[in-house]
Amino acid sequence: MFGIIECITASIRDLKLHPWLQKKWVTAGIICGLACAIGLVFVQGSGFYWLELFDTFLGTYQLIFIGLMESIAVGWVLGTERFSDDIQFMIGHRPGILWKLAWKIFSPVVLSILLIGSLVFKFSEPLTYRVYNKNTTQMDDSSYPWYALLICAALFLSSMLWPPGVALARKFGLLHYEPAKSSRENSAER
Repeated sequence: MFGIIECITASIRDLKLHPWLQKKWVTAGIICGLACAIGLVFVQGSGFYWLELFDTFLGTYQLIFIGLMESIAVGWVLGTERFSDDIQFMIGHRPGILWKLAWKIFSPVVLSILLIGSLVFKFSEPLTYRVYNKNTTQMDDSSYPWYALLICAALFLSSMLWPPGVALARKFGLLHYEPAKSSRENSAER
């Protein structure tokens, strides 16, 4: 938990959004307060159902999608030659042709098939969750109500829309980003 909080607070402080967010205890307090408020959902009587909803729609597909975006970025945007140059700089020799094929073709194709296949498998039948039946003392399947499907869609898209959204915003000039100077550049100026 400490590592997650530190990562988020450091990222927020690095953005320099507001002077009072530069204080570590303020950002940590806000993040911990939000995490506590979100966590209260899971300790209610319906907490198990919320947990199943979050567990199903807030992780697996997004990780596959982000892996797909990274493989496209390395194989096609950055390019395998530039990536091979970086690897040669780090370890002293260039990767073989199989690695380049994996970055450019195999990884995006396999991840696309995996993502599409898992989505088709998940959404080919009505979405259900497990509910405890106190009469039979068994877990039964029950369909999600309509509003839960909206929550599922929001959870599903919550992290998947950021990579293409930021890329489009930068392409059309809606988002300007100046990367920070590296420590090597900063030490050269002194």
